[in-house]
Amino acid sequence: MSPRPVGGYHDEQYVLRNKLGATSRHELAALEVPEVQDRELDLLLGDVDGLIGLRPSDRVRRIHAYLFQDVYEWAGEYRLDGIAKHPDEPFLPPDLIPSRMERFDDHLRDDPGIRTEPLDFLTQQFAVLNYVHPFMEGNGRTQREFWREYAEEHGVVLDWRNAPTAENHHAARRSMLGDLRPLRELFEKVIQPTDRP
Repeated sequence: MSPRPVGGYHDEQYVLRNKLGATSRHELAALEVPEVQDRELDLLLGDVDGLIGLRPSDRVRRIHAYLFQDVYEWAGEYRLDGIAKHPDEPFLPPDLIPSRMERFDDHLRDDPGIRTEPLDFLTQQFAVLNYVHPFMEGNGRTQREFWREYAEEHGVVLDWRNAPTAENHHAARRSMLGDLRPLRELFEKVIQPTDRP
C-alpha cells in the first residue's frame, strides 16, 4: 500500500495513510507515540530477534518495520515520494535511495572508524543517513535506534537521553545545510565514556 498522504507535504491537512484511522496530524501523533514507545522499549531491552548479522540497510528497514508495524502498512519500505522538512531543503530523491543505501552498507563494512574515531564517524554517517531519509515518517527514531545498536556492537555506548528533541532536530537540519558542528556537539553529549583503556 502506498504511504502517499492526503494533501501536499507542507499542507496542514497532510496526513500519512495509517492503520490507526487518524485523519489529522495531531491525532496521528497522539495515537502513534504510545505504540512506537512500546516497540522502542522492546528494542532497547534486546527483545527483538533477527537484527544481528543484517546488512546496515536491512537493519535500518527492519527497525523501522518493527517500530511502526502497528501504525503504517508500509513500515520498513523505502519512500516513493520526494519530501523535505522545509521546501528549499529536500531530502535525497526517492529513486536514488536504494543505490545510496547500498553505498551506506559498503562504507560501514569497509570503514572501521566507529572504533577509532567514534565522534567523527557517527557525526558524518548520521548526517548521511539523515539526508537519505529513507522513509516517509519515523526516520529520526529509526536512525537513533540503529546507531545505538550499531555503536554498542562496536564497543561504543550512546545515550540519546542526553539529546533533547529540539537540539536533535536543529543538529539534523544544520547538517542538511552542510554545517556538522551542531551534530558533532550533540554526539559529544550522546557518546558515553567506557571503562575500557
